[in-house]
Amino acid sequence: MNFENKDLLILPKQHLFSEGELKKEVESICKILYSERGEADFFNANELLDLNNYKSYCKPALIKKHLRKTNTAFVFLLNKN
Repeated sequence: MNFENKDLLILPKQHLFSEGELKKEVESICKILYSERGEADFFNANELLDLNNYKSYCKPALIKKHLRKTNTAFVFLLNKN
C-alpha cells in the first residue's frame, strides 16, 4: 500500500511542526502503521468506514480492495483498538 496518496490527520499536543519535522513525523507514523506489523496485521487491526455509501468494512480483503480504488472523500480508516 502506498501511503503517499492517503490523507493523515495529526493533532499535536505541544507545538506546531516545521515542514521538515512534519514530514519526518508522517514518515514515522506510516512506518508504524504499515511496515512494522505487515499487511495482514494492518488490515485485521483496522476497519474502513465509508460515509459515501454508509457502509463499514471489517473484513481485511474488502478493506484492501476498497483502499486500492481511487481516493474518495469521506472514507476513513479506523483502528479497532
